Amino acid sequence: MPTPDETELLALIDGCLHRLAEQLEPIRGVLDDPVIDPKLRTLLVTASATADWVLTTARTMVGNQAVADRREHVAQTAAADVDANNFVGLIRSIDHLYDEAVAAVTANERDERDRAPRGSYRPSQLWSVTLPLKDATVRIPSYTQLAADCFVRLHQPATESEAPQTSSPEDCVCRNRPLTYTELDSHYLGTDHTDGRHGEVTINQCHHCGQRWLRYYYEGWHSYAGRWFQTPVSPVIEQTVKPETATAVLDCREYFCGGSHFSGKVRWTSGPVDLWG
Repeated sequence: MPTPDETELLALIDGCLHRLAEQLEPIRGVLDDPVIDPKLRTLLVTASATADWVLTTARTMVGNQAVADRREHVAQTAAADVDANNFVGLIRSIDHLYDEAVAAVTANERDERDRAPRGSYRPSQLWSVTLPLKDATVRIPSYTQLAADCFVRLHQPATESEAPQTSSPEDCVCRNRPLTYTELDSHYLGTDHTDGRHGEVTINQCHHCGQRWLRYYYEGWHSYAGRWFQTPVSPVIEQTVKPETATAVLDCREYFCGGSHFSGKVRWTSGPVDLWG
């Protein structure tokens, strides 16, 4: 049976695969648009089918990990490395597929606009998905990178357990409200430069129960754009997450959010984090 750490890693990989499937929907949504060039339609159909195959194969590999005898499997270092490398190469191929598809969609829309007589151009269905496509091109690499990192972590020897927490995290004050700076220790993980965001990523640890929290702060470029997000994580997730994959972790879990973007209100929610408004 998988250990708690392995179960958490597998759940995070599954969450990334689910979010990846969601990000592919904008491509499928434009396939019925009559304006689409036949060559573009063929490219999008191929990209969509290939991505579906990649996700299905990735889920099968993750499923095999969930039922494997981990101690025996990890002991077979060479086989474990091959599995990890295969998964990483497979899942990261979605980045290239999507980049090609988005570039083709953008070029098709631009060509249609350039060919239309002045004042007569009417945006096709492609135009309505331009922003979702751009959003996806930013989010997809973080999902594929996080899934790859978690899969690789599964094949690494388990680290020694740390001292037990002083109280149950479920009953701690940190589960009911964000902690003040006097109630936590903070470790700076790095800055996420994706899409020019410069998001500050930290790991905070509660003084009361020892629970770790992944925190992402984004100041924004205009008034009332500042926002922060934080979610509880285990030591194994702390060791796996990188600044550029922090938003992917949040997207796959429940979290607190607050800041001027949310009118100063703090709420507990789930779903893809709002970084664009």
